[in-house]
Amino acid sequence: MVAIISRSLSNFLFFAPVQKSDSRIKYKLKHADWNGYRDQLDHRFAKLSKLSASDPTSCTDDLSQIMLSVADDMFPLKKHSTVGIPSPPWWDQECKRAVEERRGAEIPYC
Repeated sequence: MVAIISRSLSNFLFFAPVQKSDSRIKYKLKHADWNGYRDQLDHRFAKLSKLSASDPTSCTDDLSQIMLSVADDMFPLKKHSTVGIPSPPWWDQECKRAVEERRGAEIPYC
């Protein structure tokens, strides 16, 4: 039963249309080993206890946790810059104060 779910879930994962989402992808996927990912999923799904239709939330949580865990093991994480865009050299306190005043003036009209 788990093997059937594993195979059908694997097929769904790799052939489902991709939908845009607001969340950012945290993995580097350009050179991802999708066959290895699928194999690791199959291996981990095979170790699952029998899934119960009476508690679909628990099943969903278990499956998503496994998928995330395998992704964490298989794919390197992207490195996000913590440094923002640098200010131009001409930006000074006067510019900053002018922007703050403009924002304050816009509040009554929003």
